[in-house]
Amino acid sequence: MLRNIIKFLILLSLLIISCNQINNKETIHFSGKTLEEKKFDLKNFEGHPIIINFWYPSCPPCVKEIPNLVQVKNKYSDKIKVIGILHNSPLDSKESAERLLNNLESNYVNIFDKNGEIERLFSIQVFPTSIFLNHKHQITTQWSGYLDNKKLEELISEVLIK
Repeated sequence: MLRNIIKFLILLSLLIISCNQINNKETIHFSGKTLEEKKFDLKNFEGHPIIINFWYPSCPPCVKEIPNLVQVKNKYSDKIKVIGILHNSPLDSKESAERLLNNLESNYVNIFDKNGEIERLFSIQVFPTSIFLNHKHQITTQWSGYLDNKKLEELISEVLIK
């Protein structure tokens, strides 16, 4: 019995932490405030594919992923935009997130999702989660769990050709 429960939990984990191809023709839009309290509107990135990364500072795989996203931002700055969505975790403060991003030399926009509105828009359940939008801002792929450089490059190449 215990062995079956363990097998079920492993299978469930593999299903949750995976890549999902999504055929969503709905154009995504959201706005908010950056960590620096500046207004943000996704419409300002019209015509560009987007990576939206949901994260928080006390999440080890989230933090491990940030340098990969910085590298992508630098490499593809004219082709794809990166946006971080900071989960309002009771374990972290907005200030701790700012310090962490500064230490990791993050150079992409991060929005503080104070009330979880953006998370609800995408039904985020797992951190980190990355959502890939095509140039029309339609969801093409959702990846839950840590994204290493190899998989990140693969998903970027897919969204750039769509």
